[in-house]
Amino acid sequence: MKRMLSAFAAVLALVVLFGTFAHLASAAVDGLAAQVVTLTNAERAKEGVYALAATNSKLNAAAQKRAEEIAVRFEADHSRPDGREWSTVLDDFGLAPIIDFVTIGENIARGKRTAADIVTGWMNSPGHRLNILDAEFNYIGVGVYETADTICWVQLFLGDGKGSGTTQPTTAPTTAPTTAPTTAPTTTAGNYIPNTTYEATFFNWILYYVCFGWVWMKF
Repeated sequence: MKRMLSAFAAVLALVVLFGTFAHLASAAVDGLAAQVVTLTNAERAKEGVYALAATNSKLNAAAQKRAEEIAVRFEADHSRPDGREWSTVLDDFGLAPIIDFVTIGENIARGKRTAADIVTGWMNSPGHRLNILDAEFNYIGVGVYETADTICWVQLFLGDGKGSGTTQPTTAPTTAPTTAPTTAPTTTAGNYIPNTTYEATFFNWILYYVCFGWVWMKF
Protein backbone atom coordinates (compact mmCIF):
# COMPACT_ATOMS: atom_id res chain seq x y z
CA MET A 1 0.00 0.00 0.00
CA LYS A 2 2.81 2.35 0.93
CA ARG A 3 4.53 1.58 -2.37
CA MET A 4 1.31 2.32 -4.26
CA LEU A 5 0.95 5.64 -2.47
CA SER A 6 4.55 6.51 -3.33
CA ALA A 7 3.93 5.66 -6.98
CA PHE A 8 0.78 7.80 -6.99
CA ALA A 9 2.67 10.70 -5.41
CA ALA A 10 5.40 10.37 -8.04
CA VAL A 11 2.88 10.46 -10.88
CA LEU A 12 1.11 13.44 -9.30
CA ALA A 13 4.41 15.28 -8.96
CA LEU A 14 5.15 14.69 -12.64
CA VAL A 15 1.70 15.93 -13.67
CA VAL A 16 2.14 19.10 -11.62
CA LEU A 17 5.64 19.62 -12.99
CA PHE A 18 4.60 19.22 -16.62
CA GLY A 19 1.55 21.39 -16.02
CA THR A 20 3.84 24.08 -14.64
CA PHE A 21 6.09 23.81 -17.68
CA ALA A 22 3.08 24.06 -20.00
CA HIS A 23 1.83 27.15 -18.18
CA LEU A 24 5.25 28.79 -18.29
CA ALA A 25 5.59 27.94 -22.00
CA SER A 26 2.16 29.40 -22.75
CA ALA A 27 2.97 32.59 -20.85
CA ALA A 28 6.29 32.87 -22.68
CA VAL A 29 4.58 32.52 -26.07
CA ASP A 30 1.99 35.15 -25.12
CA GLY A 31 4.83 37.43 -24.13
CA LEU A 32 6.53 36.99 -27.50
CA ALA A 33 3.30 37.83 -29.34
CA ALA A 34 2.89 41.01 -27.28
CA GLN A 35 6.48 41.98 -28.07
CA VAL A 36 5.85 41.56 -31.79
CA VAL A 37 2.84 43.90 -31.57
CA THR A 38 4.85 46.51 -29.64
CA LEU A 39 7.81 46.35 -32.01
CA THR A 40 5.55 46.51 -35.07
CA ASN A 41 3.79 49.62 -33.79
CA ALA A 42 7.16 51.17 -32.97
CA GLU A 43 8.16 50.77 -36.62
CA ARG A 44 4.89 52.33 -37.74
CA ALA A 45 5.37 55.24 -35.33
CA LYS A 46 8.76 55.97 -36.91
CA GLU A 47 6.97 56.46 -40.21
CA GLY A 48 4.10 58.47 -38.75
CA VAL A 49 1.60 55.65 -39.31
CA TYR A 50 -1.18 54.96 -36.82
CA ALA A 51 -0.65 52.11 -34.36
CA LEU A 52 -2.36 48.79 -34.99
CA ALA A 53 -4.86 47.48 -32.46
CA ALA A 54 -4.43 43.91 -31.23
CA THR A 55 -7.94 43.71 -29.82
CA ASN A 56 -9.67 41.63 -32.49
CA SER A 57 -10.02 38.23 -30.78
CA LYS A 58 -11.00 36.48 -34.02
CA LEU A 59 -7.92 37.82 -35.80
CA ASN A 60 -5.68 36.78 -32.91
CA ALA A 61 -7.13 33.27 -32.95
CA ALA A 62 -6.66 33.04 -36.73
CA ALA A 63 -3.03 34.14 -36.40
CA GLN A 64 -2.38 31.50 -33.75
CA LYS A 65 -3.93 28.87 -36.00
CA ARG A 66 -1.65 29.92 -38.86
CA ALA A 67 1.40 29.72 -36.58
CA GLU A 68 0.46 26.13 -35.74
CA GLU A 69 -0.07 25.39 -39.44
CA ILE A 70 3.32 26.65 -40.61
CA ALA A 71 4.89 24.33 -38.06
CA VAL A 72 3.41 21.57 -40.25
CA ARG A 73 3.93 23.21 -43.62
CA PHE A 74 5.98 26.33 -44.33
CA GLU A 75 5.50 27.46 -47.93
CA ALA A 76 6.63 30.60 -49.73
CA ASP A 77 3.15 30.97 -51.21
CA HIS A 78 1.65 30.94 -47.70
CA SER A 79 -0.67 28.05 -48.56
CA ARG A 80 -2.21 26.07 -45.73
CA PRO A 81 -1.47 22.38 -45.01
CA ASP A 82 -4.68 21.39 -46.81
CA GLY A 83 -3.68 23.40 -49.89
CA ARG A 84 -6.07 26.31 -49.39
CA GLU A 85 -4.93 29.92 -49.54
CA TRP A 86 -3.81 31.45 -46.24
CA SER A 87 -6.67 33.96 -46.26
CA THR A 88 -9.25 31.18 -45.80
CA VAL A 89 -8.25 31.04 -42.13
CA LEU A 90 -10.18 34.28 -41.68
CA ASP A 91 -13.33 32.57 -42.92
CA ASP A 92 -12.71 29.75 -40.45
CA PHE A 93 -12.82 32.24 -37.58
CA GLY A 94 -15.86 34.18 -38.77
CA LEU A 95 -14.19 37.15 -40.47
CA ALA A 96 -15.97 38.00 -43.71
CA PRO A 97 -14.87 40.23 -46.63
CA ILE A 98 -16.58 43.63 -46.87
CA ILE A 99 -18.38 43.07 -43.56
CA ASP A 100 -15.24 42.70 -41.41
CA PHE A 101 -12.41 43.75 -43.70
CA VAL A 102 -11.54 45.33 -47.03
CA THR A 103 -7.83 44.60 -47.02
CA ILE A 104 -5.68 41.89 -45.43
CA GLY A 105 -2.07 40.73 -45.31
CA GLU A 106 0.14 38.11 -43.72
CA ASN A 107 3.78 37.87 -42.67
CA ILE A 108 5.30 34.56 -41.63
CA ALA A 109 8.67 33.50 -40.27
CA ARG A 110 10.24 30.48 -38.67
CA GLY A 111 13.25 30.27 -36.39
CA LYS A 112 14.40 30.43 -32.76
CA ARG A 113 15.12 34.12 -32.56
CA THR A 114 13.90 36.96 -30.37
CA ALA A 115 10.81 38.95 -31.31
CA ALA A 116 13.10 41.87 -32.14
CA ASP A 117 15.11 39.70 -34.56
CA ILE A 118 11.94 38.53 -36.28
CA VAL A 119 10.49 42.03 -36.73
CA THR A 120 13.88 43.31 -37.93
CA GLY A 121 14.00 40.49 -40.47
CA TRP A 122 10.55 41.42 -41.74
CA MET A 123 11.49 45.10 -41.93
CA ASN A 124 14.52 44.19 -44.05
CA SER A 125 12.26 42.38 -46.53
CA PRO A 126 10.37 44.74 -48.91
CA GLY A 127 7.13 42.73 -49.05
CA HIS A 128 6.95 42.20 -45.30
CA ARG A 129 7.89 45.82 -44.64
CA LEU A 130 4.99 47.03 -46.77
CA ASN A 131 2.58 44.97 -44.70
CA ILE A 132 3.97 46.32 -41.42
CA LEU A 133 3.81 49.95 -42.55
CA ASP A 134 0.61 49.80 -44.62
CA ALA A 135 -1.65 52.63 -43.45
CA GLU A 136 -4.70 50.74 -44.74
CA PHE A 137 -4.38 48.23 -41.91
CA ASN A 138 -5.75 49.05 -38.47
CA TYR A 139 -5.77 45.65 -36.72
CA ILE A 140 -3.05 43.08 -36.13
CA GLY A 141 -3.19 39.50 -34.90
CA VAL A 142 0.01 37.71 -33.88
CA GLY A 143 0.50 33.99 -33.54
CA VAL A 144 3.55 32.31 -32.02
CA TYR A 145 3.93 28.54 -31.84
CA GLU A 146 6.97 26.71 -30.47
CA THR A 147 7.95 23.18 -31.44
CA ALA A 148 10.88 21.09 -30.25
CA ASP A 149 13.23 22.61 -32.80
CA THR A 150 11.82 25.94 -33.97
CA ILE A 151 9.41 28.80 -33.33
CA CYS A 152 6.77 29.77 -35.89
CA TRP A 153 5.73 33.42 -36.12
CA VAL A 154 2.72 34.92 -37.90
CA GLN A 155 1.37 38.43 -38.33
CA LEU A 156 -2.13 38.84 -39.75
CA PHE A 157 -3.15 42.34 -40.77
CA LEU A 158 -6.68 43.58 -41.32
CA GLY A 159 -8.12 46.84 -42.52
CA ASP A 160 -11.83 47.43 -42.00
CA GLY A 161 -11.94 50.60 -44.09
CA LYS A 162 -13.19 52.58 -41.07
CA GLY A 163 -9.92 53.32 -39.30
CA SER A 164 -11.29 51.92 -36.06
CA GLY A 165 -8.94 50.56 -33.43
CA THR A 166 -6.00 52.74 -34.42
CA THR A 167 -4.30 55.39 -32.32
CA GLN A 168 -2.26 58.44 -33.25
CA PRO A 169 1.51 57.76 -33.11
CA THR A 170 3.11 59.23 -30.01
CA THR A 171 6.34 60.15 -31.80
CA ALA A 172 6.86 62.30 -34.85
CA PRO A 173 8.00 60.52 -38.02
CA THR A 174 11.77 60.41 -38.38
CA THR A 175 11.60 59.72 -42.11
CA ALA A 176 9.09 60.32 -44.85
CA PRO A 177 6.21 57.82 -44.77
CA THR A 178 6.81 54.77 -46.91
CA THR A 179 4.47 54.49 -49.87
CA ALA A 180 2.31 51.42 -49.44
CA PRO A 181 -0.08 49.72 -51.87
CA THR A 182 -3.75 50.63 -51.58
CA THR A 183 -4.51 46.98 -50.86
CA ALA A 184 -2.37 44.45 -49.05
CA PRO A 185 -0.70 41.76 -51.14
CA THR A 186 -2.67 38.56 -50.99
CA THR A 187 0.56 36.60 -50.80
CA THR A 188 4.02 37.63 -49.66
CA ALA A 189 7.34 35.87 -49.79
CA GLY A 190 7.99 33.48 -46.92
CA ASN A 191 10.66 34.64 -44.54
CA TYR A 192 12.66 31.68 -43.31
CA ILE A 193 15.15 32.32 -40.53
CA PRO A 194 17.47 29.39 -39.70
CA ASN A 195 17.28 27.79 -36.30
CA THR A 196 19.81 28.34 -33.56
CA THR A 197 20.64 26.20 -30.56
CA TYR A 198 18.00 26.42 -27.85
CA GLU A 199 19.11 25.82 -24.27
CA ALA A 200 16.82 25.03 -21.35
CA THR A 201 16.93 27.55 -18.52
CA PHE A 202 18.78 26.76 -15.33
CA PHE A 203 15.46 26.81 -13.47
CA ASN A 204 14.00 24.11 -15.72
CA TRP A 205 16.99 21.83 -15.21
CA ILE A 206 16.79 22.19 -11.43
CA LEU A 207 13.10 21.18 -11.44
CA TYR A 208 13.88 18.28 -13.75
CA TYR A 209 16.60 16.80 -11.52
CA VAL A 210 14.70 17.38 -8.27
CA CYS A 211 11.59 15.61 -9.56
CA PHE A 212 13.26 12.63 -11.16
CA GLY A 213 15.81 12.32 -8.37
CA TRP A 214 12.97 12.05 -5.88
CA VAL A 215 11.21 9.38 -7.98
CA TRP A 216 14.46 7.39 -8.31
CA MET A 217 15.01 7.45 -4.53
CA LYS A 218 11.48 6.17 -3.92
CA PHE A 219 11.91 3.17 -6.20
